[in-house]
This record gives sequence, structure tokens and C-alpha cells, in this order.
Amino acid sequence: MSRTLILILVLILSAVGLLALSLNNKPEPATIVAPVSIAQSTLSLTTPKASASGTLTSDVVINTNANKVTAVQLELSYNPKDINIVDVTPDLFFKNPTELLKKIDSDNGRISYAMGVGLGQKGISGQGIVATITFTKLSTTGTTSIDFLAKSLVSAEGLAQSVLKTTLGTNFDLSTVYSSPSAR
Repeated sequence: MSRTLILILVLILSAVGLLALSLNNKPEPATIVAPVSIAQSTLSLTTPKASASGTLTSDVVINTNANKVTAVQLELSYNPKDINIVDVTPDLFFKNPTELLKKIDSDNGRISYAMGVGLGQKGISGQGIVATITFTKLSTTGTTSIDFLAKSLVSAEGLAQSVLKTTLGTNFDLSTVYSSPSAR
């Protein structure tokens, strides 16, 4: 009987000891890490200005210091009763860019334009002009705009999703933007 009593006492003391240890060992609070957004690039349109040819131009400016951009897809809308898009051309942000898509829908007021780095080139970061939109005014009164649509995208090295964070279109008064430099 003494062996059984000793065994029971050992089991009871072990259980009490384990219970005491578990009460003193408080778990560390979980550290919550907020997800870091990979979308760090912005696209914006400059206020239109008159060109030497008598047309108006607006530049598409990219700012992408945190991403190495490999391609840009512009989806833009405008009022086809106010302006007529003549062309969209790449600018100097990409060296020797590859045009992937160029569609100007004058009836519905929509531009779909995509371009990327040339074959074998690496992504680019920084600020610069991606493309220039050339257009003419069809109306001389009121205000109009060229706006980015949700399908606009910016692709970057090593990332599957778009890194486009924000866009900013342009609104302008048709009566104050001149169609010809000599009209001033």
C-alpha cells in the first residue's frame, strides 16, 4: 500500500506542478504585421497645351520610385463631342518601347493603349512621360475631361498583379485652351 500511496502523491504533485507552470507561462502576444502594398505607381495627365502644329497635347506622367515598371496599359475615356483624339504616341520613359495595343474609339470616346520595355530590357523606376495624347477641340465652350478607367494597369518586374496605386485625369475649360498657338 505504501507504494500505491507514494505513486498517487507523485502524480498529484506532478499535476499541481504542471498546472502552476502553465499558469505562469503566459503566451507572447501575437504580432500583427500589416500587409505592405506593392502598388506604389501613379499615373496622371497634364493640363492640355497647344502644340506647334495647332493641335493640343496632354502628357501621361508616371511616378514609380518603388517599382521597376515593365509595361503600362492606359484605358482612358473622353467626351467625343468635345474633343477628337488624333493620336497616342510613346514618350521617353521607356527606351525603345514596344507598342502592345493602340485603339482609339472616336465614336465612344475611349482610348486603349499599352506599351512596355523592349525585348531584353529591364524595368524602369522613377518619374517621366509614358505617352503623349494629341487631340483637337470640337467644342469651344464648357469644360471637358480625359479620365483614367479602372482597366488601366502598370506591370513591374517580379510581380503578377498591377502596381498602379492611383490615377489622376485632367479637366480643362475648352474656351481657355487654344487650338492654335497663333489664336492667342
